[in-house]
Amino acid sequence: MRKILVVLLASFLALGIAGCSSKATKVSDPETVSEKASSMSLGQTVTLDNGLELTVTDVRQGYEDVFDDTICTIWVSYKNTDDEKHSFSSYDWTVEDKNGVVKDPTLYAEDDYLESGDLQPGGTASGSVTFSCDSIAKVYYIEWLDSTSDICWVI
Repeated sequence: MRKILVVLLASFLALGIAGCSSKATKVSDPETVSEKASSMSLGQTVTLDNGLELTVTDVRQGYEDVFDDTICTIWVSYKNTDDEKHSFSSYDWTVEDKNGVVKDPTLYAEDDYLESGDLQPGGTASGSVTFSCDSIAKVYYIEWLDSTSDICWVI
């Protein structure tokens, strides 16, 4: 059993490292776009330097799942306007609750859960990402190699 766990952990690490791009994804013209990207509203789209367009399209706050835990769900969309493929994942997203606590996604999933994959040029993906919290004040797009983000939707 222990060997199986070690093999699974090693596989996840290998996939995570292989999935990380050496190309940094930044927002164009940080002086102007960063100000916009740090206080966007629901439905506003930001375009990253790598050609990904990101939008938080909807939010549902403070409802109970099947286990009577309080959760919040966001719905997001991606569009690849670049000529290369780019990956996406539900773990690209975090939220900050009204108390200033930053939360990572939970394993609970809506029917339209955002999975992970690669977007070919011109491709689109959308879906829900769920968090264990009572409320959402901000939604952040987070890059794998950078734990801070200027890309924020204020709810």
